[in-house]
Amino acid sequence: MSPLMYCGLLDDFAVNHGIGHPIKSVSGLNSHLIHSVLFGDPLAVNDGHVLMNEAVQTAVLNPKKSPFRRLVENGYVQILSRNARSLGTLADFMAEQKVVSAQRLLDDPYYANSLKPALTSWSAELSKLIPCNPFLDWPSIQTNYVYRDVATKALDSLKEAEPRHLADFTRFEHALGDQIKSRTGWEETVKALRRENGLAPAPARLLIHTANEAYNYMWGCLLTTTSSAARIQTSPPRLLGWMDQPVGDLATHPRNQIELFVPDGAFADRAVADRWSRLDAFSNSQHDVSRAKADFISTLTCYYTTGEISHVQMKEAAKAYSKALSQHFGHSGAVATGVGLVIGALGIAGGIAFAGAPAIAIAVGTWVVGPAVATKWVRKKLLWRVAAPNPHGWIEEQRSATASWFELNKNAAHQAVKDAPVFVPPSS
Repeated sequence: MSPLMYCGLLDDFAVNHGIGHPIKSVSGLNSHLIHSVLFGDPLAVNDGHVLMNEAVQTAVLNPKKSPFRRLVENGYVQILSRNARSLGTLADFMAEQKVVSAQRLLDDPYYANSLKPALTSWSAELSKLIPCNPFLDWPSIQTNYVYRDVATKALDSLKEAEPRHLADFTRFEHALGDQIKSRTGWEETVKALRRENGLAPAPARLLIHTANEAYNYMWGCLLTTTSSAARIQTSPPRLLGWMDQPVGDLATHPRNQIELFVPDGAFADRAVADRWSRLDAFSNSQHDVSRAKADFISTLTCYYTTGEISHVQMKEAAKAYSKALSQHFGHSGAVATGVGLVIGALGIAGGIAFAGAPAIAIAVGTWVVGPAVATKWVRKKLLWRVAAPNPHGWIEEQRSATASWFELNKNAAHQAVKDAPVFVPPSS
């Protein structure tokens, strides 16, 4: 079974506050979905993000513009549902829970006249697709209690990291009170203090970023089980990295210099184009192209984590998967051999042995991946990269990291959720 990858990049909170590189356009959504299907894991998306993200709204209303609906319907993308899988009544449910963005949405004629009818109709269609599992059950514990635990830790870490703003943070904490268990509560408290000139812009922005980081780590805690640690796609964290599962440590013996094999997102977007029906095959583990993907990822992981796969073997595996992709999407064999490599200056003294690696990319030692990512976070973070400078083939060189994914330490996740009350979802 593939690991569960929670897509925090669709979060409208991050979009509204300009946090990191969230998905804001249909083209960005499509690129992310294609990249995930060809080189990544199946995705879990928050039902609230389906409701609030404008790119997803467009994809729901206009299925010819995006593969989003198709991928939900075949089970590659699954929707976490909190209200008995009823997307058409989700805004009402969230508004009753005092989610301000949902309350605003209910007053929008666009929602009443277009989005709500589309969501209602689509929910009815999805309810008939039980074997494909388009929905995932909402966690069976109350999320606000977990958020309070994680957010309290994040705020304590923020105070230590930014002591110059300690007075502002203390003032905010006193005003926040019991609302610490709600990201909306953080947001509204920051806004209120700003209106009263009780909070400067810099600490206000830090607090909003902290609220968002805590929210994504909350989901990591909620979705991590005793047998499987959840993975979360989001902006690189600043405060809660100690809750991550370590990627790996220095090996005791030097390893040969390695190259990084990463997918060329720009090329893949153009090569797949609107052939979205061909993405269905990746939901079938028995399909030839799905098997080719699994073989490539397995070889890639072994290449990064052991000395059993040589550079030549890895390059051949990349070519083989590139050829399979070209054949599947109806391109000539000439395209298939376009394999580019990130520069090979990665033979770090002592070598690197990784406990696990994504199919997308891997950050090694002191390799700097871009100004948006602090060097101290690079050492043990896996970076999910989506932009490519010169597209020539399916697997190509990339230089700019836009987001990360992290995997929760199971013990840390357990500590955050162990005392949370049970959540009882509404009946269908």
